[in-house]
Amino acid sequence: MRYFKSAFVATALCALPGLASAATLDFEEFTSFQQLGTHFTTQGFSVTATSGDMLAYSAGSVPTVPESGSTSIGMSNNPNAPTPVNSSLTFAAEDGSTFDLLSFRASEGRNQGRFFADFASTAIDIMGTRADGSTVSLNFAFDGIASDSPATDFETVLFSGFTNLTSFSVTGQGGTRGGYAFQLDDVQVQPSAIPLPAGAPLVLSSFALLGALRLRRRSRAA
Repeated sequence: MRYFKSAFVATALCALPGLASAATLDFEEFTSFQQLGTHFTTQGFSVTATSGDMLAYSAGSVPTVPESGSTSIGMSNNPNAPTPVNSSLTFAAEDGSTFDLLSFRASEGRNQGRFFADFASTAIDIMGTRADGSTVSLNFAFDGIASDSPATDFETVLFSGFTNLTSFSVTGQGGTRGGYAFQLDDVQVQPSAIPLPAGAPLVLSSFALLGALRLRRRSRAA
């Protein structure tokens, strides 16, 4: 009987949801300017360019690298292509687990470290795909402050409702010749909360009932 109760307690506790602390995808493993092509992995996440190419801008790699001491990921595309397509990339957990997107920093894009207003994105569209197949989206417009100085104008994008995601995509918009370039850094994510199993309320109520019966028996014995 004692073993049964111990196992019951363990089962009830395992049914409770748990939250892990947030992680920041900071891309600091890239210590020099690199062309990343259309795919790379970082801190358990797979990053794929669905349109365009990805580049790593590390601190000191080019005169105009954003924010000294921090590597960022840049997106580029060919604005002179016959049918240019706005740059887009997608994040997904390598193990297929769900996650919540909390925030990231973003800025207008650059070409070989230089800012060109004619194809830098003036806004980005972010779309998250949830485990149940539904989607959530956000359009973020940049404030238009950009220059060739090392202190590129990164802005923080905060997310609400981007939970239980299997992936999210970021697509550049705007620019005189299209949204072909933008940059990302410090992507904050966390594992999604594990929901209670369907039978968990019954298990927990049964556990409470057993506890009440035990107290009642003790009171009678006294």
